[in-house]
Amino acid sequence: MKKQSIITILLLVSILAVAGYVAVEFVHKRTLEKENNQALQALVVEEGQAGFTDLNGNNVKLNDYLGDILVVNSWASWCPFCVAELNDFAKLANEYADSDVHVLAINRKESKEQAQRFMKSAKLPENKIVFLLDPDDRYYEKIGGFGMPETVFYDKDGVIFLHKRGPIKLDEMREVIELMKNND
Repeated sequence: MKKQSIITILLLVSILAVAGYVAVEFVHKRTLEKENNQALQALVVEEGQAGFTDLNGNNVKLNDYLGDILVVNSWASWCPFCVAELNDFAKLANEYADSDVHVLAINRKESKEQAQRFMKSAKLPENKIVFLLDPDDRYYEKIGGFGMPETVFYDKDGVIFLHKRGPIKLDEMREVIELMKNND
């Protein structure tokens, strides 16, 4: 009788463990789908809707980069991690300048003048980063941002491969891009 009780308890524990695992995986999958949907919405600009403005005043639409790997960094002059990180993004952009990888840096809610002062004081090297202004903070809100800086790596279909909250090092950036290229 005792052996039967132990088997019953083990069976119930196993069933509960499997049910718990399935529930956690379902919630995780739904969260990723929601985040990817929001992030794709951040990329796609509807007809007639304004994109973002570069430092020369040109309108830039992120969906123009669909079909390529896109690395988008959210930054602001008040962010202590942004100086080092933007220098690393400049290196990354130069390394992949002749490829299908594009690096964009979207400034959060600051004026063009403030962003340019920061960039000058940070002594960013000449690079292939596309610097964009987002005075309404639309992009950051669409990706569900809550930390600074935040970087989103999009695959060629505009789906998030990695959403990194907080600083990211150059070696990690390279690793992510190489993983993305190998997953094509």
